[in-house]
Amino acid sequence: MATLSAGSTTSVSVAVGETLRISGNAEVSVVAGITTSVSGAGSFGPFGAITPISVKAISNIQYSSELEETSRPLLFLDSNGDAQGIRNKDGTATRFQGVAQYYKFFIPGQQFIGSGDAKDKSGNAADATRLASLTDAAAWANPGYITSGAGANFGLTIPVAKFSFDLASQSVILSFRLKKVGPVGSESIIGCGDAAAAQGFYLSMRAASGSVSKIRPILNTSGGVVSGLADSLATFGEAAATDHVVTLAIDGITKGVFLYCDGTLSNSYTAAFTGGTTIANAFGIGSNTGNVGATSVAGQFSGIHFLVFDGVLPANIGIIAQKLSANPHVPLSDFDMEF
Repeated sequence: MATLSAGSTTSVSVAVGETLRISGNAEVSVVAGITTSVSGAGSFGPFGAITPISVKAISNIQYSSELEETSRPLLFLDSNGDAQGIRNKDGTATRFQGVAQYYKFFIPGQQFIGSGDAKDKSGNAADATRLASLTDAAAWANPGYITSGAGANFGLTIPVAKFSFDLASQSVILSFRLKKVGPVGSESIIGCGDAAAAQGFYLSMRAASGSVSKIRPILNTSGGVVSGLADSLATFGEAAATDHVVTLAIDGITKGVFLYCDGTLSNSYTAAFTGGTTIANAFGIGSNTGNVGATSVAGQFSGIHFLVFDGVLPANIGIIAQKLSANPHVPLSDFDMEF
């Protein structure tokens, strides 16, 4: 076994089928940015590919890479080499949460003045770009939110190539935290379609009644425009702006639409539409599209998730909505999905 002095760091290349064994106190990193503490003794592997592991000795340690069976915790990797979890001898597991493969974009929207466009954290480089009239200072004026303004080009845009979907064979989830006063007249707040020729969908915040406002999903597909769905049972806008997590799920196979408010189902629209979608409009935050010249409305947004699934929605969509409400700024992982 090799020896590493306290405070020293080394990189160990573990061969296929081998296990790294450590005796002593150390910090071990198999995946960049994720550190596991070893106290006394620990093992990592076996691995299905040559794996570089960073080891930092907290005390003087001994370590070796050996081709042998072990009953100590194992670190499993998927085909991309991403850590999927540590499973112990008693069957318990600790999972490393990664971003689900179904994401088109995930925009936390919690940046600071001077930080530029709203950054996508899904790994797809789908940043939401500020349109011409929305300044950096205005976009990040409200800590914890991306803020859109009222007027032409005061919203944000994501290009079609980054999120396109077809509701003939795919399903989608859109979820975001919203803080907005109930409008005097109905306002289109987010989406990628209109009620004329542009296929897609958007959310309309309805004119306030009794100081509260509802939301209505509007879809435009090859089967026609669906603008007459019932307004939400839940309230999303009040006289004094209040945080609400809006989650919209559209099933392209069953043609069902589901609207959640703060993790609770508000409306279930069965057989709500027909046909599919050919998306031509950019995705808009603060408007129903992100096209140049689009008229947006004032609103505060954060924790914006957009996922696309081939086939039906996950069977546990209700639980997913609850998780998105509880942790709107944390991405979902593949472990959260059940089909």
